[in-house]
Amino acid sequence: MSTNTAYLKNLPMNVKANELKELLMCIAEQYGPVIEIVVKRNNRSTQAFVTFASFKDLDAFLAQKTIEIDDNVVIIERSKANSSVVKV
Repeated sequence: MSTNTAYLKNLPMNVKANELKELLMCIAEQYGPVIEIVVKRNNRSTQAFVTFASFKDLDAFLAQKTIEIDDNVVIIERSKANSSVVKV
């Protein structure tokens, strides 16, 4: 199944989830309208799913491959499932 959701891994653990969500929204909106951002955290890692309104916007975001947040190199990949289906 094709998805218009990006998967971000290696997000900083020291940034609160709601602040991270706001920061990701500011970054992602530069590439197009964002439908949803889900931040998932456990005791070892922080990940996020960013769902765009269109595949074109997702592809523009994916072209970045990485972004830097709080000295962490965040890896951007195409998600295998839409964020609404991912268990949080």
